[in-house]
Amino acid sequence: MANMSLEETYAEMRQALSEVKECQAHLLGACESQSASVDTWLQMTLKERQEAKTRALNKLSIREKRRNALLKKRVQDTVDELLAIEEGSALNAAEYIQIGSMSKTSKRDDLFTVPFIVPLLGHGNIVMSVSDEGCISDGVVREVEAKTLLSTSASQVEIISFDPALKNIEAPFSTIGWNGQGEAAVRYLHSRGELDALLNELTDRVTQINNELLSDDESLAVYHQRVGMPVEKYQLVVIHDMPMGMAAEQYDRICSLMKAAPKAGTSFLMIQPKMDDLPKWYCEKKRSYPVSERLELFSGSHARWLGHDGYDVELYELDTIESAQAAERMARSAAELRLPEVKIESVLPSEYWMETSEDGVTFSLGLRGTQTVDVTIGSNETQRHNALITGAVGQGKSNLLKDIIYGLCARYSPDELELYLFDFKEGVTLFPMAPTPDSPEYLPQVKAFGLEADEDFAMDVLNSIAAEAKRRAAAIKPYGDNLLKYRRNSGNKMPRIVVVIDEFQLFLEGARGKEACELLERIVRLYRAYGIHVILASQSIGGITNLAISQGKFFAQFPIRIGLKNSPAESRATFGPFNEAAASLRFRGQAILNEDYGNPSANVTVLTPFAEDATLDSLRNKFYAMPKGHLDEPVVFDGSTLPELTEALLEQNDIDSGNVPSALLGRGVSAGLAPIYFPFERAAGSNIALVGRGTLPGLGDLPNSVDLAACVMETLVLSLARYERGAEFAVVEDGARHVSNSTLEICARAGVSPEVVPSDEAAAWITNCLQRNDVGEECGRERFVLVPNADSLGSFDFGAQQKIQKVFREAPMHGIHFVCHWQNPVALSAQLGSSGLSSFDGVACLFGSNVAAKQLDGPLCQWNGQENRVLYKEASSGRPSMKLMPFVATRLWRRGDDEQG
Repeated sequence: MANMSLEETYAEMRQALSEVKECQAHLLGACESQSASVDTWLQMTLKERQEAKTRALNKLSIREKRRNALLKKRVQDTVDELLAIEEGSALNAAEYIQIGSMSKTSKRDDLFTVPFIVPLLGHGNIVMSVSDEGCISDGVVREVEAKTLLSTSASQVEIISFDPALKNIEAPFSTIGWNGQGEAAVRYLHSRGELDALLNELTDRVTQINNELLSDDESLAVYHQRVGMPVEKYQLVVIHDMPMGMAAEQYDRICSLMKAAPKAGTSFLMIQPKMDDLPKWYCEKKRSYPVSERLELFSGSHARWLGHDGYDVELYELDTIESAQAAERMARSAAELRLPEVKIESVLPSEYWMETSEDGVTFSLGLRGTQTVDVTIGSNETQRHNALITGAVGQGKSNLLKDIIYGLCARYSPDELELYLFDFKEGVTLFPMAPTPDSPEYLPQVKAFGLEADEDFAMDVLNSIAAEAKRRAAAIKPYGDNLLKYRRNSGNKMPRIVVVIDEFQLFLEGARGKEACELLERIVRLYRAYGIHVILASQSIGGITNLAISQGKFFAQFPIRIGLKNSPAESRATFGPFNEAAASLRFRGQAILNEDYGNPSANVTVLTPFAEDATLDSLRNKFYAMPKGHLDEPVVFDGSTLPELTEALLEQNDIDSGNVPSALLGRGVSAGLAPIYFPFERAAGSNIALVGRGTLPGLGDLPNSVDLAACVMETLVLSLARYERGAEFAVVEDGARHVSNSTLEICARAGVSPEVVPSDEAAAWITNCLQRNDVGEECGRERFVLVPNADSLGSFDFGAQQKIQKVFREAPMHGIHFVCHWQNPVALSAQLGSSGLSSFDGVACLFGSNVAAKQLDGPLCQWNGQENRVLYKEASSGRPSMKLMPFVATRLWRRGDDEQG
């Protein structure tokens, strides 16, 4: 290096410096590059962290939203579960109601606002008071009342408003009527006396429900759900302006009821507005309201939930227009409600005919919850011997009677029970229980059926029962003074007799109504000790004229009262002046049972079972097949159908008549329904006159109308044609020949070839009939002259009247008998004079025959015709006039046609 020159040295140093600079530049570039990389990494890291944070926040927000949504859903599910009602169900109850929204005092956002729900019916009460500067909105009170009504099945809740200041907040709901009889959803009280009566009523109700229905931990709502039907109503008692209008003792009773009543279905809504002049006793009271949700209102609807600090409540309000709209919805929903159905099989005994009637007879009326309600008639212990049943049209009275009759027949054999059944309307209820040609089965306990009954038939049967009572009295006397003692001391059986009369008011208001009242009163008052009892049923019992004087005494013999849904007036008539319970029933088939002469405290609501026709038919057939020995078939009177003429009846008539030709006319309207016949003896005036139209005026042209005159004529010809000593017939034609042709057709079918007398020769033929050579005692034959339309013969002068009357009077002594039909009594008088009927021993009065009927029974006789009935009198028998039902020969003709075929 020493040998190097200075220039070389400088050059080398410059080279080294250049390399150093280059290294430095390279190093700086590397540093800058690294710095840039670090900056980029740092930026990327910060971005990633920010994105991660954002993602985390988003996840947290989503999780929070999900949690809130889930919380809200759970809240809503709880709300829905608490407030759920079943459309059309009769079991809905406002156990919980939503009356506002609730939030934490510190937070008013939606997240912390939830529905405000309070327990009510079956659970608790609501007390609303005010702060020093607060007030209570009427709309808040109406909201609670409307929610109670809307959330409870129609007619199953009643609002009772004690409103001493007469504010009438419930006015929009007063228009609600749960049924057509005017039952209201709101009951108003204003005075201290009315409040006292209410507290007594509530105390009795709560005691009864808690003792008879509920277990220790069960509410009325739970009980209804368990038994599947409403048994007792709910009540919301609203006390306005507390303590205005009440005494300290009443306040104490209310507080006591607030503890016990909710469980039994009665809740209280207490309203305590701000008052300047509170009574001293109230200021000194320690105000404790058990089982209550308490709200303190600040302004209108804003309140604090006392006992739950930190929560504010905004209560809903309902104005009068909204209240009226809610009332309309309630009224519409009422028509859709239905009760669960109870079958008759569920209340019948599992084994039939296993019970004794020595101390009364029992039937199951229906269910009260799960309990079967039994009614006993005739027990010496309870002394309830007769029953009264009422119910409006379509409310199940006929069904109830079936329940009772089949219930009795299921328990008691025919040697323990005898039934006498009458229906004074259509007879549809009893018809399936009776024997018919197409269905011979019947209830073997029944001794007599009155289907569309006649008062004469019923009177005759009841008189026979009265005679039976006298016979029983004589039999019982050596062993005691009633049937129970007789059976126990003698060892002999004596069946109870139960008389059932449906629509009995028609019986008591009929032509023999006064007589019927006296007879029925005697039976229910005097014959109970002999085992004779009466069940009366009707749609209406008000205004029975023949009971106007003795109604109280008469119905005092009926301690058992059963009322189906009816009007308030009919409910009072059934149970008494202060008992309108039957008017409060909502459902068909519900009944009020009262076994204490109508005392309101003895009311029990029962659901009667449905008696299905197929089930009843099966039961009837089983009972019919059960008796071991022979049973007499019951007497069946069917006022809607004429009795059938049978070959057996004609044969019996032949036997009974002997040598005297007799004509069957019909069945007597009497207990035995005995056939009535007329003997054509050879005696003066032994003829028959028919007076009046054979069909009800205006109905004669209907396809199913029956001509009673033609029926009598037909039966008469069939009877006389069989006379063994021979009978001849003559038929007098009428002008148009319609009636005479019908009579000729009857003769032809009976195998008779009558002589036909032209109408224009009839008067002369009749006048000269005794001069004929083929008549007289030596002839031996009887001749019957049929004049089916005597009106067509015209009128006669006095001389002709005398001649024809003489023929009618004397001809029967020579074997010539006349059967004449005058449709118009005026025509009869024109031909024979006012005493024309004196030449006819037998007279049958039809429609429009009042003039003739008065000749038979005197000027007070009201007879002017009755469907399927004829008023008949046989003067020579000495018996009074009687009603009979003409025979029809439909089955007899059909049988003859079948044999010819």
